[in-house]
Order: sequence, then C-alpha cells, then structure tokens
Amino acid sequence: MMFKALKSVFRTAGCSRLIVKPLAPNDNSKNQVYFGPDFQAVNLLPHGNVIADGSRFKAPLDFHWMDASGVLSVAPHSQLILYPQYPEVRFSGFLRGSKNAPKELMASRLQDRILLLGLGDSNRVIGHVIGGQSPLRNQIVDEIKSGRDIPIGVFHELSLSESGRDPARDLLAALGRVHQLGWIGGQILRSDGTITPTNAANACGYTLESMLGVSANSAADPDFQGWELKSLTVKQLGSVPLSHRMTLMTPEPKAGIYRDQGVLEFVRTYGYPDKSGIPDRLNFGGQFRVGQREPNTGLTMVLDGYSAAPGEVSGRIDTPTGGLVLRDDFGNVAAMWPYPELISHWNRKHARAAYVPAISRIENGERQFKFDRQVFLGVQTDFLRFLGSMNLGQIVYDPGIKVEGNSTSTPITKRRSQFRTKFEHLSLLYAAFEIQPVSLASAADVESPSFSGFG
Repeated sequence: MMFKALKSVFRTAGCSRLIVKPLAPNDNSKNQVYFGPDFQAVNLLPHGNVIADGSRFKAPLDFHWMDASGVLSVAPHSQLILYPQYPEVRFSGFLRGSKNAPKELMASRLQDRILLLGLGDSNRVIGHVIGGQSPLRNQIVDEIKSGRDIPIGVFHELSLSESGRDPARDLLAALGRVHQLGWIGGQILRSDGTITPTNAANACGYTLESMLGVSANSAADPDFQGWELKSLTVKQLGSVPLSHRMTLMTPEPKAGIYRDQGVLEFVRTYGYPDKSGIPDRLNFGGQFRVGQREPNTGLTMVLDGYSAAPGEVSGRIDTPTGGLVLRDDFGNVAAMWPYPELISHWNRKHARAAYVPAISRIENGERQFKFDRQVFLGVQTDFLRFLGSMNLGQIVYDPGIKVEGNSTSTPITKRRSQFRTKFEHLSLLYAAFEIQPVSLASAADVESPSFSGFG
C-alpha cells in the first residue's frame, strides 16, 4: 500500500489529523508504549476522565485498531497511564479484548515499527501499525525527513489532507480572510446555523468563531481543526500590552465547602459586603496566588501534593489525589480543584492555541470588531507547565462570585471561576509561542509556519 492510499483510508474513517510514533523494541504490550517524558500525550490525544490511581493517573481511550482496508476493531481496555514522579506517559491495554488487534507486531520487540494514530472530530482514536520491513514505512520516514512534519514531543504530525496542507496553514488562511473583511458586526453562530447579532462588549470571541464557522457552545474542545481560538480585545492593532490579562480556563471547584455546602454558604462564610455600596450583596473576589493569603477573604491558595525547587518552572506532582486548594486560617478546605479534573480541563483546549488580537467600536449603534493581521500561536503545552506557572504566581485565580439579596428568602448566586495570566507570561505555557502573520493570499499559496521553538 502506498502512503497516499493509507491516508485516504484514515480520512474515510473520519480522521483529519495523523500522528506518527516510531516504536522502540521496548514499545510493546508487555512494557507498554512510551508516549513521552511529560504530559503532552495526554494533551494531544482525546481521552476520558482522568482518575487518580495510587501514585499515578489513568485516562481511558476510545481506541480502535484499523487494518489496511479500513476495518476497525475496538480495543476496550486501552488507556493512558501518567506517571507524575518521572514524569512520563505510557499507552497500555491496547491488545486486550480486541478481536483483530495487530498482536504479532505489538506484542513483539521488533525494531523499526511505526504506530499511526488518526484523530477526528470525535473522541475516537484510530490506530494502525506498520512493520519495519514494510516499504510503506520508508515512505513515512521520507515524509518526516523532508520536513513536512510537525514534531510534537516524541510524535510527528503529518498532513492528512489531499493537498498536503497542515492545519496551521489552513488556520492562517482562514484568519487572513477574516482580517481582510475589516469591521465585522458582533455576532454569535448558533448550533442550528443561525446567526444572532450582539452588541455585547465581550462578543469578540463569538464573532471570530462565527466567521470561522464555529458555533457557540460550552464544550471544552478545540475550535478550528484542533486549534483553540482565543481573542484579545486591545486598544490598537499591532500592539498587545504585556500586562493584558488573558483568561485561560474557567473550571468550577469540585470539592470543599464550595461543593459540599453550596455556593451560597461559601460566599456567606468567606465573602465580604460589596465595596461599591450595593446593598444586601456579598462578593467573593480578589487575586489569589499560590502561597499568598488573600486579605479580603482570609483564604490562602496552595498546590497540595506538588513540589518544585524555588524559582523553577518545572516541578512534579507527588500526590495525585491532591489539587489546587483554597484553605482558611483554620485549615478548612474552602474550595478544591483536584488534579485529575484540572488535567482533563487544561488538556482538552490548550494543545494548540491561537491568540487573535482585535479592536472594538460602536458604529451606528452596532458593536463591531476588526481583527489583526498578526496572531500568536502557542504549541506543545502540558499540565506541568500550567502548575509551574501557578506556583510562580504568574497564573492567578480571579473569581467573580456574588450573592444578591443575601438577607431575603430567595438570594441569587452568580458564579465565575477563572484562571488568568498576563500576556507576557503566555510563552512559558508552550514549548513554542510565536507571532505569525495571517495569510492575505489564497489557502493554496500559504506557507506553513516553521515553529522554530519546537523541541
């Protein structure tokens, strides 16, 4: 089989991305398959809920083996295992219970095998393995050596499109078309395909997504061909202030008084009267940094079960059952985000992120946005980078939680839990964070970004 034909089989199976992992002799069902010295694989591959299991984490995969003709065989026990003490990720359980799994190749210590992983819009991962003596292997190796791949840790990504264009190239072409439209009315693309105009000042992201055919939803999944889109409303195009604050993610606490007794009791215990004088209103806000007591609430944020040398970004999770904790002066856990929950939330949306600056105006009563011709692309992140930045105080918990009508019989609670950082600190979250011009040409003429910062 020629590589072109195999790519067609992957596309027919619903895949839009193709990930390649050269296998070492130890990469087999007995020793598990090594997926890298960090948590990038968990970021790259769609998976189920992460759980703590003793000294490690586990995450199930919806994994199917595919033969050369496209026939699939589910591998129901497939999972990723994260060993935080090293750290590293391994792939296991991929042969057990799979009727037509490639056991001869994946249970052996044969050299020069190659594992192909196909990804699409669903959470399904489709695997195909090629033996070291196959001529097809040489075609794939030549493709990688030609520089047409995107290195991602121990993996390589090859284009699955018939044109050979990679998703970054398509993204820059799409953003170029949006830039060339000039001022665009604020809008939201609904899931039924209808467009709703909006004058909301914070509708920049919705407008960008609408122009790229992405409907508004709350799903924690990437927006455009594996890229998470993040808009930045700035005062002037071509200039992003280093102090500009970015919202990274908005997960709710999963434990502590916040979860066990409810938001109302949480705010009544740790909140404070509204400082602008609004009567009968309690607020819970502030800038929470690891290791610092927030004076308005009396709470201190800690990374329970995490350790790092002073001043270092790199660190390790020593206790998988730990997490990010808000603790009061008496040691009570006011709120907690367990590490498994944070890993799942971070990994779904941040493997590849595009930060797109825009300016805003009101024209004839209509909110409008204009998007910049330069964007920022961040690639190759993992959860340990997030924790390291939190530990250094570069990522803050910046909540906006309140109770209105506190003394009434029907108080109203409003929640907003968000983790934010300054634009100048974004680069620490990615192996490569580079400014790229959008394409002002047709997609066929767009060059792929080089990402010189790739490891």
